Amino acid sequence: MVASFRFESFAVRAFAGLTALAIAFQYGHFLEHIVQVLAWMTGYTHAPYMTDMGYALAHYLGQTFFPVDAPERIHRLGMELLHLFGNAIFLVGILGLWFFMRTRLVKAAVIIQAFHLVEHISLTVSSMMFDQALGLSTLYGMPLSEFTSVAYRVWLHFMFNAIPTTLVSYALVMRLRQHIQWPRIPFSTASAK
Repeated sequence: MVASFRFESFAVRAFAGLTALAIAFQYGHFLEHIVQVLAWMTGYTHAPYMTDMGYALAHYLGQTFFPVDAPERIHRLGMELLHLFGNAIFLVGILGLWFFMRTRLVKAAVIIQAFHLVEHISLTVSSMMFDQALGLSTLYGMPLSEFTSVAYRVWLHFMFNAIPTTLVSYALVMRLRQHIQWPRIPFSTASAK
């Protein structure tokens, strides 16, 4: 009985740690999207901007999974895999949070992020099969100007990341407020003489 309790306690703590890591990972991923939107706003409109770290990770994934393909295809598929894996990690983190905190905020984040992950599955699979990313964020291949296509994809993915990240953050802050005793600052309406 004692050994079982210790294992369960360890397993719950390990699960909580993995959940925290997945959510922390999302903050880094969301920061990448903030930088992407800022780059777009300052004139980098010919392609979605990626930081050097994001670009290196995409290149690594492309080379790892598609080593004999053409360089453009390696880059495109690496980019799609990076986003697929990143969004899957965040969904796992939100589902882990749902295990600990059954709130409407976390439930909404799960639903939105699940939809976002389905979008990235569509983009990745269509890129592999048809050499073209097809999904809501590309308007399923609808011909658009370069500026419109980049703007739509950058802003849509920013919102797809901003909304569940904000919901999760707010849920965590609300939970912390319940468990932390904040010092009360005495406030007097009487004027000081």
